[in-house]
Amino acid sequence: MKEKEIIIIEAGIKLFAKKGFSSTTIQEIAEECGISKGSFYLHFKSKEALLLSTFEYYLNFSMENLNKIRLKHDDPREAFIEQTAYQFKEIFDHRDFIVMMIREHTIPTRRSMSDFFQRATKFSNEFYLNALSDIYRSKIDVFKYDLNMIVQGMITSYKNLFLFSNITLDFTKLAEFILERMDDIVEGLTRSNKAPVLTEQAVFDGLFFPASSQDHILKEIKRLSSAENIIEDHLITLQVLEEEMKKDEPRKPVLQGMLANIQGDEEFDSLVQLIKDVYKLE
Repeated sequence: MKEKEIIIIEAGIKLFAKKGFSSTTIQEIAEECGISKGSFYLHFKSKEALLLSTFEYYLNFSMENLNKIRLKHDDPREAFIEQTAYQFKEIFDHRDFIVMMIREHTIPTRRSMSDFFQRATKFSNEFYLNALSDIYRSKIDVFKYDLNMIVQGMITSYKNLFLFSNITLDFTKLAEFILERMDDIVEGLTRSNKAPVLTEQAVFDGLFFPASSQDHILKEIKRLSSAENIIEDHLITLQVLEEEMKKDEPRKPVLQGMLANIQGDEEFDSLVQLIKDVYKLE
């Protein structure tokens, strides 16, 4: 990301936290950066585009820093404690902005934003699964997906505490406390004869790494297109639908027109209903 774009992002964060997203104008952001409004548009198409870039920037920033912390520690427990403390500090330092976003319900619903949250979810689950495996090794293989949910649940609860209250805690001591509680849980699980609640199949079914609605539709289109006995008209219809679904905002008239070509054919019922449900089509 270019230096000027980072400056604009940081100015946007400052103003959004202070005034709110909807009340902050592009002109105000430009003035905060010492640039013209026209210069703003050279970098971002809209305020919503700036918001998405802000999320992307801080996700990538956090991913890089968490990885740097991991690389500087030989002991995975020490790495986890510092990584967790770092995450708590990031939440605390940006809580005004985060709380503003939650209260204003300003998250855009475009596909690009949906894709971002899918990527963030995937990163979070991979991060904790890897961290737990590094700490506990094969001891937790059968329970690793349950433990992933448990540790994220604890950490998220403390993050919410920092967001919505004035309480202050020592982030490092809190991270140590959480890891010690995970030790207790791991010890209890390894002594038990209980089966895990979450299994490998849960991952494949999308519980941990959920696909977006568009991804589900594209997967279904691909499956139907590969049928050996598909007729040419249906194949062309699926190809048009596939191209439309790859856009940020698929056009409803195009979707309706293509669905009319395959509606009533039993083999396409699941695809037709899926698209209708997602895009609220009649």
